[in-house]
Amino acid sequence: TLANADATTLAGTNQASSLTVDAGGPVTFGAATSDSTAVTNDLIVQGVGGSGAAGGAVTQVGTLSVGGTTSIDAGARDITLQGANTFAGNVALTGDDVALATGTGDLSSSGTVSGNLTETSAGAITQGGALSVTGDSMLTANGGVGAITLSNAANALAGPITLAGGAVTLANADATTLAGTNKVGSLTLDAGGAVTFGATSSDSNTVTNDLIVQGVGGSGATGGAVSEVGALKVGGTTSIDAGTHDITLQGTNTFGGDVTFIGHNVALTTGSSLTSSGAASGTLTEIAKGPSSNLNIGTLSADGDVLLIAGSSILGAAPQATLTANDVELRYGIENPNAQLSGKSGSSQQLGVTAATGSQVTLTVWAPQGSPGAGTVLRQGTSNFQLTQNDFPTGLPSLVAALYGAPYGTSSAEIEAQLSTSLSIATSSSFQASPTLSTQLADASTRLGKSVLYIDWGSYNPNVRLFGTLNPAICLPAD
Repeated sequence: TLANADATTLAGTNQASSLTVDAGGPVTFGAATSDSTAVTNDLIVQGVGGSGAAGGAVTQVGTLSVGGTTSIDAGARDITLQGANTFAGNVALTGDDVALATGTGDLSSSGTVSGNLTETSAGAITQGGALSVTGDSMLTANGGVGAITLSNAANALAGPITLAGGAVTLANADATTLAGTNKVGSLTLDAGGAVTFGATSSDSNTVTNDLIVQGVGGSGATGGAVSEVGALKVGGTTSIDAGTHDITLQGTNTFGGDVTFIGHNVALTTGSSLTSSGAASGTLTEIAKGPSSNLNIGTLSADGDVLLIAGSSILGAAPQATLTANDVELRYGIENPNAQLSGKSGSSQQLGVTAATGSQVTLTVWAPQGSPGAGTVLRQGTSNFQLTQNDFPTGLPSLVAALYGAPYGTSSAEIEAQLSTSLSIATSSSFQASPTLSTQLADASTRLGKSVLYIDWGSYNPNVRLFGTLNPAICLPAD
């Protein structure tokens, strides 16, 4: 035990079974880079009276090796131990800006940081108790491939967080913002507040394998909305449970595996194909941009409007793929005139549309220039509403092809259909159909009942919508 009212510098080679420094001033481990301090068991740095905070910052010039636990209370001053250190046990700390590093082994910490926290470990990063950080947190484990496990639900990381690691689990009772360049092997965020990917548009978040966003206790819903400012790239599956909060991921994203979600208003955008299943208690918007980008639908449901837009095809991800909602708009083939709507290549890709409440679905379809062919189908929504090729009366597949085709001077169509014991088709008086199309409509209406057909253009812009009475004045290119 060493008490010193002045600044304390441990120079040369220092060895102790255990070491307690009661410091009235700053503490420095080493006077030269060749100096070393080795403590076999525990290290304590505290105030000169034997408790409280040291009288100055805690730093190092040489190396520090501690075989047991480390406790450093620097109060409102900095702790800077960024040498090739070894901390065999947990490092409990109190300080302003805190920087810890190891040259060998893992790094475990706990405590309160009133400024920024930087941890650089030669192995994994773990914790022996809760961490509270007011400023930024920057964590790097084993050059970006080591595990980072900060799973204590009492963690409070108030500022932006930057991660470089392999398998990462991060629990945070506060709002979580992943800022800068984040690259991890897998990422589990246990979030007590909102989650934001990126603090600026230039920020990026890359997850090589799977992404999970859930409640702070390791299950259930996050404590706030999930959104982004920078881009998000996930190589594996993505699972987001935002409960009653919104999910808004509308940047230049990539989702390499299936995306599952629970949220209120949900909006997902990718620059490639997207496979998804989930439930939205509000609205649902999914957009897959690019000439070869498909939307592959598993099981989707929404209490509000659903808008699905694909540069190429919209397909069922499984034979019993189901979309449950009352207002559904499908735009496909925005950049690919050969795109398909649900199962042209086989029943394994067909998509069912089912009413969420009551007995009515409003279905809007925007198709690419040119005929999608008679094989384009929507499959078994309910017993009263089946838009499959087999269920269509004779001539209806050709009607669908003719309606979407170039001969009628349009690149897309909107179909509003009622769920009833029979489906019917009729045209608005302002709809200028060719004699052939009029004949097909009349023939279909005698078998099916009534529905309304509209013509308009497709667009990636989710704000371009057409519901209600046809107005020829708005039948113009949307963008």
